[in-house]
Amino acid sequence: MSTASRVQCWIRFRSRISRGFNSVPFNHPQHLIVFFVVLIASVAVSFDPVSAVAADEQLTESRYRQLHAELQPNKDALWRSIPWKITMLDAQAAAAKENKPIFIWAMDGHPLGCT
Repeated sequence: MSTASRVQCWIRFRSRISRGFNSVPFNHPQHLIVFFVVLIASVAVSFDPVSAVAADEQLTESRYRQLHAELQPNKDALWRSIPWKITMLDAQAAAAKENKPIFIWAMDGHPLGCT
């Protein structure tokens, strides 16, 4: 890049700064596309699905009990057969007694999703 082209580039950059980078809104087609994507995303996020539920579909005590029963894991699930320990002291005592290593499952963040 020659010195003259560098100077021209610097002059254009300085003039953009003095005018502000967004002096002309949507000066490129990509800007218009980004605007509409952000607009559609904000409308989608602002949609409240709870208010869209009809009054007869509200959660009642009987419906809650039914859903709670349906969402319980099976009694014969494999993870239920593992002798989990809640505290490190219990796990350490059991590992020392059985001469086995300790497997630690640790999470950080919201309990419904690893972060």
